[in-house]
Amino acid sequence: MSYSDPAGPYSSPSAYPASSAPDGKPAGGMDYMRMFMYIFQNPNWMMTVLFLAVCRMIPVIGALITAGYQFEVVIGQLNTGGARYPDFDWGKFVDYLMRGLWPFLVGLVCSLVLSPLFLLFICSGLAGEDAGPAIAGFAGLLLMVAVPVLVVIMQPMLLRAAFACDFAQGFQIDWVKDFLKRMWLEQILGLLFLMLGSLVLTPLGLLACCVGILAVQPILALAFANLMFQLYTLYLLRGGTPIPIKLSAAAPTPARPGGMPPGYPPNP
Repeated sequence: MSYSDPAGPYSSPSAYPASSAPDGKPAGGMDYMRMFMYIFQNPNWMMTVLFLAVCRMIPVIGALITAGYQFEVVIGQLNTGGARYPDFDWGKFVDYLMRGLWPFLVGLVCSLVLSPLFLLFICSGLAGEDAGPAIAGFAGLLLMVAVPVLVVIMQPMLLRAAFACDFAQGFQIDWVKDFLKRMWLEQILGLLFLMLGSLVLTPLGLLACCVGILAVQPILALAFANLMFQLYTLYLLRGGTPIPIKLSAAAPTPARPGGMPPGYPPNP
């Protein structure tokens, strides 16, 4: 892999008006329906969904490969202005694995924050018949609040770690705070839209002789990739700081000065 350094004359996205964003990018806001609709614009989408379904059957490594491909999709959309995402390629197995490893480790460390609450919930039975249910209820309530908040906070951390293929990059707190400050509302709405999509797709998958359920998670994975693409693009258009992207060896060389992908920033 090689780095695409954002430093250079194209490192100030705020200098470009949002109205000049190319097709496929959120010029003035998010397009939540596109999270799902863009999937079918790739003529090979069925094979991609099939390959992702196969990956999910591989213990542990399958999840890392899926995550790595998700972020390759985000980078691919940056390279095409959101017009196309790359097909799943078994020849990039190692690249997907390495791209997915770093956000997995970042997420694993972040999840440790919730460990005391889980332990409190699990051990509440030891507190006696009177105090046990009360402690369990209190811990459960805290988890209901803490888990969604942590998911929102982790989004930019996972994105940065995956783009840079670097564990430490996921904990650039100032950048994470800046992303959350600019994008927190769109993050929440996007996640709610994903949940709604899951509630719709899961029963449909079960109705399709239960075979369709195998396609639900791959479709949601691709929808999440587009959500991250839209969030990151809108963040840049609002004046956010680009992430240094570590490209795979097979990735095309960015055509813009400063290593920025050709789809961003838009031409002035």
